[in-house]
Amino acid sequence: MRWDIPPSEIPERHRANTHPRDSNSHIMEAFREKYVLMFLVILLVTIGMVGFALEEGGLKYWLLVALLILCLVYCIVHMVGSSYLVVDSDGITVRTPFSSKLYEWIDIEGFEIGLDLNDGISERVYIRLTDPYRGQLEVPLPDSYGVGAKKLADFLRKRREHFTTRSKYKQGFL
Repeated sequence: MRWDIPPSEIPERHRANTHPRDSNSHIMEAFREKYVLMFLVILLVTIGMVGFALEEGGLKYWLLVALLILCLVYCIVHMVGSSYLVVDSDGITVRTPFSSKLYEWIDIEGFEIGLDLNDGISERVYIRLTDPYRGQLEVPLPDSYGVGAKKLADFLRKRREHFTTRSKYKQGFL
């Protein structure tokens, strides 16, 4: 699975092409295969429940069918590529289906790998931020973008080092 798209290969009308990026920016798309699998399983269960609801005719079965349809819509929203990570000179932009958040390099202290107990027992990358009002915060990334937590954390560390060193040179601090 390809996870690193150079800016020169981003089509003009691509959903991730929201503002000009420099030649060092990277776009990592979310790992969609899990949503395809979830969609197929939920679709089979929904078809079975529709058959059961038609046979039995109870309101509780139709409510369950409606809930399963909402789950199918959730999977479809995630499958169409609405989640991605943009790493550029501004910082890290995390885009999910319903929000977008930029974490600037100046606010990022580092990256850690931790266990996510809500999603089974899987590793997740956490962004360690410094907030002048709340102190140190750890924000989890919603996905590992198809490369695994360790590779993603290493990549983000290298990009942070590259961009923060480069910005210090630009400002004349080094």
